[in-house]
Amino acid sequence: MFQETEKGVKAYIETQLFNQKELDELPFIKENNEVHISYTIAKAENRNWNEEWESNFKPVIIGKEIYVRAEYHMPDPTVKYEVVIQPRMAFGTGHHATTSMMMESMLKIDFRNKKVLDMGCGTAILAILADKMGATSITAIDNDPNAVENSFVNCAVNGVKAVSVLLGDAKTPGKDRYDVVLANINRNIIVEDIAFYDGNILPGGSLLCQDFISMISNLLLKRLFHW
Repeated sequence: MFQETEKGVKAYIETQLFNQKELDELPFIKENNEVHISYTIAKAENRNWNEEWESNFKPVIIGKEIYVRAEYHMPDPTVKYEVVIQPRMAFGTGHHATTSMMMESMLKIDFRNKKVLDMGCGTAILAILADKMGATSITAIDNDPNAVENSFVNCAVNGVKAVSVLLGDAKTPGKDRYDVVLANINRNIIVEDIAFYDGNILPGGSLLCQDFISMISNLLLKRLFHW
């Protein structure tokens, strides 16, 4: 996960996945003669980082049809789809550009009676929205136990009944096939797992990914969905 600041970029990664040698070997760090790039490394405290901003968590309106709020916000009966989210230790409140763009794109799809796969579900915000948009079966998967726990909570808060939350990865769905696959995951993982998504999409189905434009050239080289 990356966060832009006035002084540069903050990058967050799980300790077991961090490799400083690979970082130092990146071309823009090792071979850049025009710009000097420096960085510092610090271990983040393992606590609920959302607590500091939850008190300032403002509702989000997406596409004038989706209203994302916390439990302590007043409902808005004028919107078509209302999603209640308590982020806790999971990612996905609708405030981040990738999540809001995914939700806006979902408005262009008819989810009625559809079977949906939500990979990297985070708070289950997209799975919950799919349920409210009429999907009859939604499988929400994340490899983070905190996200899975939070997804169960959010599904209960929203009263959705078509969402099944699982701890797993791209291999978890096996040979199951879906009308719509949602992947609000970082670009590298999407590229790595695209073959699994290909196998999980029904003919004529839809795949929604974050950061799709920046990855399209790589995917075309591998003949998207025809590995």
